[in-house]
Amino acid sequence: MSPLRGCSILLVTSNEIYKSYISELFRIWGCELHSFDNVDESLLFIATTKPNLTALIVPIKHKGAAGEEIARLICEEVGKSVPWICMHVGAPNAAPNLSDQQASGVLGAMFTPEELYAEIARLRT
Repeated sequence: MSPLRGCSILLVTSNEIYKSYISELFRIWGCELHSFDNVDESLLFIATTKPNLTALIVPIKHKGAAGEEIARLICEEVGKSVPWICMHVGAPNAAPNLSDQQASGVLGAMFTPEELYAEIARLRT
């Protein structure tokens, strides 16, 4: 049994490839994934369901909003601080400096299942 079983993760990205990849990994690991194309959809979901989130995964920038701003809005709606992982979406050679983010973790554009697993596991400890 996966130590991540039962985690509840919220993902914001409109990239279908990343959504599909992450969704399949979390299914295998027994995690609950709430995936949204945009911040407004995620905020509506939180307001209506009040999920107990383990972590957030947000892009470094999404529709003009920085990852930090997206995480802040979601945490305000949840009513508590939730650890968040910042991921770069796009070509690896165009990756911005992810170390500038105030995220709990960072994923580059070409992250492996092991890297994602390690980030989520680290947030649970």
